[in-house]
Amino acid sequence: MSYVGRLLNNTSYQNKAAAVWNYIQHNLVDKHEGEWYWSRLENGDINRKEDKAGFWKCPYHNGRMCLEMLENFDNI
Repeated sequence: MSYVGRLLNNTSYQNKAAAVWNYIQHNLVDKHEGEWYWSRLENGDINRKEDKAGFWKCPYHNGRMCLEMLENFDNI
């Protein structure tokens, strides 16, 4: 079992991870052109200065996140 999987035996971690995923889906995903934005600015606007699919974000971090979601979130 992965480190994340061990953490997710705790309902508190499950709820926090689900809340983060919900935020990403509703506030960062670009539903028109694909991918997701790097972040939002303090005023709530989308941060368009950072690459949506930079060298580390797209091939590593996005892929790793998806693998962890598949392994640990059967019901999300």
